[in-house]
Amino acid sequence: MAARVAVAEPGADLASVQDGTVGYALDRALGVVRRVDPATFVAAPGVEVIEGARGDLSAHPSGDVVYVVDHTRGRVGVADGQALSSLRGAVQSLAEPVASSVVDGEGRLWVLGRTSGDLTWFDGAERAARRAAVDDPATAELVVLDGAAAVVERAGRLVRSIDGGGGFRSEACLEIDPLDRSVRVGGSERARRLYVVSGDDGALRVSDLGSGRCGDVVIDVADPGSDLGAPQESRGRVFVPDYTAGTVIVVDLETRAVTRTGELVAPGTEFELFDRDGIVFYNDPGSERAGVVHVDGSFAAVRKYDPDRPGAGVVPAGGRGGVPDGEQAGAGVDDGAVGGDDPGGGEGPDRPGDPEAPEPGDADAAADPGDAPVPDTGPPGGPTDPAAADVPTPGGPTGEPPPGDRLRIQASALGAEVGEDLTLRVRPTDPDDTLADEDAVAWSFGDGATGTGTPVTHAWGRPGRFRVEATAALAGEPAPFTAFAEIDVVPPTPEPLAADFSYTPTVVEAGSPVTFTDRSTGVPTAWSWDFDGARGTGSSPLPVPPPQVWDLEGTYTVTLTVRRGTDTDTEERAIRVVAPPPEVPDVSEIATTTGPPFDDRTSYEFFAVVVGPADTCTFTFDGTNVTCETEPDPAGTRMFASHRFASAGPRTVQLRVTGPGGTATRTLPITVVSLAPPQAAFRVVGALWSDAANAYTAPAGTVVSFDASPTTGDYTSLTWRDETTGAQAVGTSWSPPPLAEGRHEIFLTAAGPGGSTFSAAAVEITPPPDTPPTVRALAGPALAFGLGAEAQDPETGIARFDLYAIVSGSCIAQDGSERTYTEGQRGFPLITAGPGDAGWGTGPDGTVTFIAGYPFCRQDEEWGPVTSFEYWVVAYNGDGITAESTHIVGL
Repeated sequence: MAARVAVAEPGADLASVQDGTVGYALDRALGVVRRVDPATFVAAPGVEVIEGARGDLSAHPSGDVVYVVDHTRGRVGVADGQALSSLRGAVQSLAEPVASSVVDGEGRLWVLGRTSGDLTWFDGAERAARRAAVDDPATAELVVLDGAAAVVERAGRLVRSIDGGGGFRSEACLEIDPLDRSVRVGGSERARRLYVVSGDDGALRVSDLGSGRCGDVVIDVADPGSDLGAPQESRGRVFVPDYTAGTVIVVDLETRAVTRTGELVAPGTEFELFDRDGIVFYNDPGSERAGVVHVDGSFAAVRKYDPDRPGAGVVPAGGRGGVPDGEQAGAGVDDGAVGGDDPGGGEGPDRPGDPEAPEPGDADAAADPGDAPVPDTGPPGGPTDPAAADVPTPGGPTGEPPPGDRLRIQASALGAEVGEDLTLRVRPTDPDDTLADEDAVAWSFGDGATGTGTPVTHAWGRPGRFRVEATAALAGEPAPFTAFAEIDVVPPTPEPLAADFSYTPTVVEAGSPVTFTDRSTGVPTAWSWDFDGARGTGSSPLPVPPPQVWDLEGTYTVTLTVRRGTDTDTEERAIRVVAPPPEVPDVSEIATTTGPPFDDRTSYEFFAVVVGPADTCTFTFDGTNVTCETEPDPAGTRMFASHRFASAGPRTVQLRVTGPGGTATRTLPITVVSLAPPQAAFRVVGALWSDAANAYTAPAGTVVSFDASPTTGDYTSLTWRDETTGAQAVGTSWSPPPLAEGRHEIFLTAAGPGGSTFSAAAVEITPPPDTPPTVRALAGPALAFGLGAEAQDPETGIARFDLYAIVSGSCIAQDGSERTYTEGQRGFPLITAGPGDAGWGTGPDGTVTFIAGYPFCRQDEEWGPVTSFEYWVVAYNGDGITAESTHIVGL
């Protein structure tokens, strides 16, 4: 803890952001930003960068500007990093709420429109946009991968990196359930990888934009149904906050080992986790808990403040320069503390100058328990007969008996240092009196703490004069008595001031940053670092100086001078800077232009992107080494080779790239399948097979389709062609429009890795058949037992009628006698008529009619009763095609 700085009223909705060593506090309730100076710890006045902005706000410092984003109203303000009240141009409106915002490694702000999916970016005050860059912005968010902005599209299960012009540079799949609302994502700062965790299934997955893959890494990190936070990457590990357990999960991607810290915060707390300069910090905004998580799963806890005295140790308004000698703004943290036991990592005791600590002799202030923390009360006990002395007691309050009358307080010393145990006991003043119950003695130590029994041991947490009370009952007395004493607690004897520091790495390489850590003792209040020959200013007044870089080999002196009041001490150390070893080539994972899947009939190209000098590059396929070909790539050099596998089975593709610093090796396990050459075949649907030459016939107007399901083997495409018309189609089936009359040669071509084959069939489309005529018999009874017909054929006309009738009845002779008869039979017409016959006629619409009477009785006979009548007509058209009318049966 370097300092505590007041930036808002208690209970404010705050967020903190940092750029270099400069801190900014964002008060979302008031919509103001405050800058905290890293040298003096002075908090500048708050500035309302965007007028009226409240609630869902974010601040993004970058170099000399601070971007402030009002997500709800869609506003962006670009403020000067030093004087926040000085804006770089007018506040910009986006005309819609903001779904997400990030700043990339080049200092550009990127924002995503929540409704339109528009992507807008700001380079300082310069603004640019790409319309509708994301299809479903409601389920998308922005992250930073390897210094570049990227958009995570959950609905499309895709992550795509964005170049400086707003275009998509590379992409990878996103192995998630789009409906999983527990998914959280985080980007790698040093690689093109996206880390994805799901609380629903408790798994960590990795999407790699270098290879485009997303399913290679799946690691179980928590129980299904856990509440997990966004993953963070640092020093080759992925850190995942587990809000359910109040812990952090540390994942080593190289070994896939999973380690979990002890409890950092109360279970169920949504705490912060962030990486800064290779150190992972955790912080509970709602409590005093915070600290550092190490890569091995251990952690160093630090208490940000005393929850009983949250204002203690705050830097005065004048900054560090105004702190009197001997004061400190905060306590250090023991970097070796692990497991959360907080050895030495909590807040140290307040110094005499602490504005909230009472001055010695201020009895009223010392007696106010609300001004001091409540330390743990030591257990009753102590020496059986401590070397105790009576403590002078003040007079009791008005109305109380003189405190020395019946009880007196004894102490092992008349005073104590802060944190020092003092043993107290109470005795009757009269030797003849005895305590009714020693265990029932009640104590109040003047700092808010209490205890029971006699003797008791207590330590005070701050200096001052404290009023101690002991209340006890005497044997035989109906009411208890109270004794009083005043204890003077003085600051602890200062530890001698001694300057000391350490640095990492211990082998310093030219051009690489070196981190310095103050190890001084004696609670210094001021620091002065001097870095002989380092890049930049070469000095720092901060207890934690910025990392230093030496560009040239040699031996340099680093000097640390610390001060506390008028005391100073200096430590000098020689730093040997050596030349960095040659770099091993930085090689991406192996990728392919096509595949998976992989087969034994296709030639595949394998490649990787290499950064740095490379002397040799070799791919190994099936035990055969193939020298790489090279071509430029935006990220370095693209090295590639092609290979066709001779057989099926598991394979491992290996790449070895050798440079001045050594050899880098990458492997890619794959599975090769064997493909069978395609054999084209198809069925003709809707036509009749006519002969063994695979020919079919169908009348014109018939819908004929083709089905390729009989095709066998491995094919990648099916192509249809009608050689007669030139019509073509692709797919497993083809349903062309009705084919024209004539012969159609139909070909199916099946193409695949093993080659191409075709199948053919001929379809003969014949003219449509003649339609039969329409005919109906005219009702016999209506014609007084005559016979009639009516027919029509627009194409060839009506050529003949055959009229059939079977009539049963009786005839009455002239002499009055009656005889029965039956006329007609099924096989022979009673009447056959054609054009020119009597009764034949043609109407204007082409309808032909024929009517003829038929004498069922002889001329010398009269009609008698008819008992049955059945009648029908057959009509012939010009092609001899017939049609028969419906039979008429009746009387």
